[in-house]
Amino acid sequence: MDTKTTWQPNWAARLTIADALFALVALAAGLLRLVNLGSLPLSPKEAEAALAVWRFWQPGHTAVFPGSPAYFTLTALATQVLGFSDAVMRLVPALFGVALVLLPWLLRQRMGPVGALITAVFLAVSPITTITARTAGGEAIALFAIFLLLAAWVRWQDSRDGRWAITLAAALGLGIASAPLFYSGLAALGIAWFWQTTIGPRLNQPEETGEVDETAAETETEKETAVGPAAALTGLIVFLMLTTTFLFNLSGIGGGTAVFTAWVQQFGRSDLEPVIKPFLAIARYDLTLIIVGFAAFVWASWNRQALPRLFVYWLLGGFAIILLQQGIISNAALASLAGYLLLGCFAAAMIGDKIHLRGWGLTLGLLIVWGLMFVNISRFLRISVFNPTDFSHIWIALFGLTLALTTIYFLITWDVRSTYQGVLLSVLAMLFLYQWGTASWLGQMAANDPRETWVTTGTDDDVRSLIRQIELLSWQIVGSGTDIDLYSAVNSPVLAWYLRDFPQAQIGDSLPPAATFSLILTPDVAEPAFGSDYMGADFGLLHTGVVSSGLSVSPILDTLRWWLFQESTAVSQQQRLVLWLRADLTQ
Repeated sequence: MDTKTTWQPNWAARLTIADALFALVALAAGLLRLVNLGSLPLSPKEAEAALAVWRFWQPGHTAVFPGSPAYFTLTALATQVLGFSDAVMRLVPALFGVALVLLPWLLRQRMGPVGALITAVFLAVSPITTITARTAGGEAIALFAIFLLLAAWVRWQDSRDGRWAITLAAALGLGIASAPLFYSGLAALGIAWFWQTTIGPRLNQPEETGEVDETAAETETEKETAVGPAAALTGLIVFLMLTTTFLFNLSGIGGGTAVFTAWVQQFGRSDLEPVIKPFLAIARYDLTLIIVGFAAFVWASWNRQALPRLFVYWLLGGFAIILLQQGIISNAALASLAGYLLLGCFAAAMIGDKIHLRGWGLTLGLLIVWGLMFVNISRFLRISVFNPTDFSHIWIALFGLTLALTTIYFLITWDVRSTYQGVLLSVLAMLFLYQWGTASWLGQMAANDPRETWVTTGTDDDVRSLIRQIELLSWQIVGSGTDIDLYSAVNSPVLAWYLRDFPQAQIGDSLPPAATFSLILTPDVAEPAFGSDYMGADFGLLHTGVVSSGLSVSPILDTLRWWLFQESTAVSQQQRLVLWLRADLTQ
């Protein structure tokens, strides 16, 4: 009996250029999210999450209720291999941030390789997704989970493959254990699903043949029935393992409920931040969505394609959640996620499968013009502080814009497709460079600077200098770097985290009467009453806000100078403290 075998190429032979480009995008995402991960001290919110992990492994600490069970569990396991440090506390979110950039690959059959690749590129360089991934907590895990849930649902609609149903359930279990942001994304998806089922078009819209394929419907029902128990069990296992730290912490099983409760409480906060702040964050960091996103929104609303329309509905649902949960700036990440998916669909439709040589030529020419405009506008912003009436650079920029618009006007009558390709590619290239620089700046240098829209309260770099000074004094006084007796009258999670290795350290809300500790920390505004003579030095602790210096010529110009050069006349407010050393120890 003759048997025929069909040759199947191995995975390496099946790789395409698009796959290689996705690998490069992942590398870029890794550079933005993993390089210098511990360069900045933990913010107060990050310190709370890190302390929960650290205390879990300390004797005598049993009941731990972290803000994000998924972050807590995965970071707790990572610390047993890598130890406790600022970088390790941020490692799990950073890895999920890199994985998020790869998820558009799952939708390449619907979006096309070009659309999926462009979505991945701008998710990689998005300052919002970058800072979310470089922040200790569950928000980066929540973004990954909501995107994976969406991708699995779309693939399940297309193929009815049970593996996607199981993946969807796993994403749901991961998301419930992640952060309140997941519920915001789920609610936005629920709004999108409702609009798509009522307004249309649906993802699995059947052809209008006038007949109902009962056999196909029965087959799909049988598939759903067969895979349902396995999917539900998978989601439950993922949820239980993450909330109980793989059964090491059974008391944490209520963590998922706590996440949902925290999300519900965000609808009725009493200390509301400005409603517009998340929208300002989008304008500041994801400028691509403002410049190109509007065109993509109009295009998707005009063309009745199911997937782009779903992203439109999801974007509108995200905006609705932002308005309902006033001032929750992390919700801006949902708009970035939906917006870049929509942008990918739009770019794929405009660019097509092949870029004509004329399109590449126009792209290069327009890049030179955009660069000319950018340099001259930047130069004007530089000199405006000293000579605000010199508009020569503005005139040069306007000349460049006029030249570009005239060229586009004549070329579009000759070759529409190549013109569209050149304009879109040149604009996206300029925005890519801008967002790369902004993401690098925000993630590695300005994550604790409240002059940035994303930051509310940040930790001063002096905290690490303070700890080094305490270690030095401890060596000089007791012959050990950590055994000195110390009392802090400043009750801060930041201090609790950085003083975790000092077993004799005590932290309280006020100073005990007639205190005689070797070292004492107090707020710089206090007038402490000690039981002995002390000498002190002050250090910065937190950046709590921004104060205008009154030197700005124009708030708009000052904002633009900060965006481009990170130069501002505004200064950040500081919370400072004083380290006191008992005088007799200096003798």
